[in-house]
Amino acid sequence: MVQRKTRKRSYDNAMANPVETVGKLLNPLGFRHLVDDFISAGYDLHDDLVNLHSNDLDRIGVFNETERQVILNAIPSFRNSDTTSFHRFLHDSGLEQYTENFAKCGITNAQMLKSLDLCEPMFKKLKINLPGHRKRLETALSRLPSKRKRIAERSVAVGYWARPAPLKEANHDFLCVLGMLGNSKRDHETVCLEFMVDSGSDVVTCPPEIIRKLNLDLLGKIESRGVHSSVETVIYKANLVIGQTVLQVEVMPESYASVGSRVLRHFRHYITGDKHIWLDASEPEPISSR
Repeated sequence: MVQRKTRKRSYDNAMANPVETVGKLLNPLGFRHLVDDFISAGYDLHDDLVNLHSNDLDRIGVFNETERQVILNAIPSFRNSDTTSFHRFLHDSGLEQYTENFAKCGITNAQMLKSLDLCEPMFKKLKINLPGHRKRLETALSRLPSKRKRIAERSVAVGYWARPAPLKEANHDFLCVLGMLGNSKRDHETVCLEFMVDSGSDVVTCPPEIIRKLNLDLLGKIESRGVHSSVETVIYKANLVIGQTVLQVEVMPESYASVGSRVLRHFRHYITGDKHIWLDASEPEPISSR
């Protein structure tokens, strides 16, 4: 009896180191310290991360409410990234074993691949030598729409109405969003903060003790102008992470944390009675269904 050899299928991130895989989600959020917890709990594949829910965080042991909210807010943009979509395309086509080859050739999405001439030299460059696998790729690409007729929204983060702790005595709620503030030179030094949205300001503010803790770089002194007066104050340089979008910002000391117009204009916004949806500004306007 001839024993048939079978190939063990490797899923999404079989070519990637688990630390690298989990780090793609957690490192930009400032949660490097959670990478080992994810891996120890078996959440070390790409598929595990894009399907992450609140009960999964319970199993991993992430109980800090701020960390949970930041991670869950980051999942939509992580799931909808070009790299994520391409992993899914290769996985669904049974070609995930070539993921590293595509990456080395700078091919990061299926539409880019479709625009290439899949001739013999290209197949050799991708190291796809089996004729069945070549046909599998051609068939998968032929099923892709040549042009997207409907544009799906990609939420970067989800804000909410609330009263930040320093403003608990206010008479009404404010739009708020969770974000990570960090030292622009030492990305491992970050703090998760609840930021009030202040469209009338053009700087980011945060409590002085946070500025000292992060050891932010001093940019200099400025004149902060209000409606009725102006005050000389200092301003610092920092990195701000909203969802998975990293921005370089100027930070001014204040009793509360807030983000101003310079941050807001990097995104598009959709506000409802209970949510503030932060959208990728580089995406074209969605086609609404009628």
